[in-house]
Amino acid sequence: MLLLGKHYTAGQGGDAVIGIESAGNLPAGWDNTISRYRVDGDETWEFYDNKDYAGEPLLVAAGPLGWTRVPSSINDKVTSVKRAGPILRLYRHYDQDENHVDVQGDIRNMPAGWTTPCPGPRPSREPGTSSSSRTS
Repeated sequence: MLLLGKHYTAGQGGDAVIGIESAGNLPAGWDNTISRYRVDGDETWEFYDNKDYAGEPLLVAAGPLGWTRVPSSINDKVTSVKRAGPILRLYRHYDQDENHVDVQGDIRNMPAGWTTPCPGPRPSREPGTSSSSRTS
């Protein structure tokens, strides 16, 4: 797990920490605000300044690693994070809309909300074909 922290004065809401278990864009209120991180376990995390891990990582951190300050050159610039390695992006619809989930490593169960059939129309089949028709 990756823990992210931001330092604020009491007037700004005080100190805050969030746990990150999977790849993603940082949630509202965390985008471009982190000032420290901690890596629990034997994981390697990559930090990006663009959404969806675009471009080269700003920072790569290998764990286990205790609380560490973000280098001043990238302080308050991190927008997305992911474990090092490839990502499989799954879309809910065939037209690759914005409704997607990124998975990494071994996954035994799909994330909540991704195990039911997709709503809406399905792509049409070519004329004259059918999944139920058989030829003799």
